[in-house]
Amino acid sequence: MRQRFYRALMIGAAGIAAALAAFGAAALAADSGTKLYLGDVNVDSYVNVADAVHLARYVAEDMDASLTRQGSLNADVNQDRDVDSSDSNMLLEILAGIIPHPQDVPPEETTETTEQTTSETEQTTTAETATTEQTTTTAETTTEQITTGETTTEQITTGETTTVSEETQPPQTVPPAALTVGSRTLPLGDPAEEVIALPEIAAEYGALTEKLTLAYNTCMMDFYVYAEDPANTMILFSRDGIVIGYYTTAKEYSCSNLYTITEYRDTHPDGTGELYAVMALSSSASIYVDSVRDQNDLHVFSRLNFYATNAIRGVYGLPALHWNEQLAEMAQAHSDDMAENNYMSHTDSSGMDPGDRIRASGIKWRMIGENVDGGLRDPFAAADDWFRSVKGHREEILGEEYTDIGIGFAYRSGTKYGIYGTQDYLY
Repeated sequence: MRQRFYRALMIGAAGIAAALAAFGAAALAADSGTKLYLGDVNVDSYVNVADAVHLARYVAEDMDASLTRQGSLNADVNQDRDVDSSDSNMLLEILAGIIPHPQDVPPEETTETTEQTTSETEQTTTAETATTEQTTTTAETTTEQITTGETTTEQITTGETTTVSEETQPPQTVPPAALTVGSRTLPLGDPAEEVIALPEIAAEYGALTEKLTLAYNTCMMDFYVYAEDPANTMILFSRDGIVIGYYTTAKEYSCSNLYTITEYRDTHPDGTGELYAVMALSSSASIYVDSVRDQNDLHVFSRLNFYATNAIRGVYGLPALHWNEQLAEMAQAHSDDMAENNYMSHTDSSGMDPGDRIRASGIKWRMIGENVDGGLRDPFAAADDWFRSVKGHREEILGEEYTDIGIGFAYRSGTKYGIYGTQDYLY
């Protein structure tokens, strides 16, 4: 029997505060007949400081700040298909009068009047067409470029003749949000059902292995797992039906702005330091254990940790472990015991070690190993921490003899670590 100690990492929670009183009362009236009115987060037909407060709380993962479907559409103030802190900041600027409300800006702005003065004549030209030419008298030769609104005016003065030409500039193309891993492009901000239906997803990752759903304080989160080949694992994160991130094995990557990137590198003394996986997640989202609405529904975290562990094994050329439900029940019971009794150890509150517990469960085995941990708020961080640990956890994850695994996570507020995890390995 192998027994391993733990490595704990306490991650402090972060808070945010918004000073909103300076913006006063209702600033903009919404048209109640309009299907979409940006900023009307509480859907009361007005855009005011109450919406700013509601949006700030929602972005901060406040469990009491849930949004209706229409409210979610209205909350995407900058229309980038994701509700995050950038929408909250933009709404504050609108209320403060720093920028206009997006729906108050005409599709095409009229070019402002441009004044020009020559040595002999002062003349005002107003641009109203795509191309305008005029001739004036001047004594000098100059070249000047004048940019107004959405057009650029180039003025060339030669001898006694001045020609003014104005051409509309081509629109700037903004690339769609995506995580790029090698030659693979994973869309961000698109409907999840559309992304998983893309032929290239099945071509790259095979069939969908499992869909997991978990209720958070402010939203529903779906995890679409592709683990047909553990070395090529991809997990798509969807919040309220929209893709907000991915976890995937990777040697190199690039990602759009406004997404938080977590790199997973083999920094163990025996490792290479190379990247083995990456997670891209919307800056307004989290997948933390302590943000889950029902703390008794943490089997999803156990399954995600299972896939992350098998991904590590796959990257290192090892076969995937089989999920053993009896072993998972044993691991869950130990995590629950640690959480309820506020301790961290392989020996439980009754004095039983992993060997005692597996014998009591009736599971047949030749060799067993166990990893325990505390304080790590998401299942991917826990797998990575065990993998990089110098206290023996790595040997369990990369154990060639093991065939089965069972995992359980528990959470109790007010305890030393808050979050407790157990992995039990079996051969």
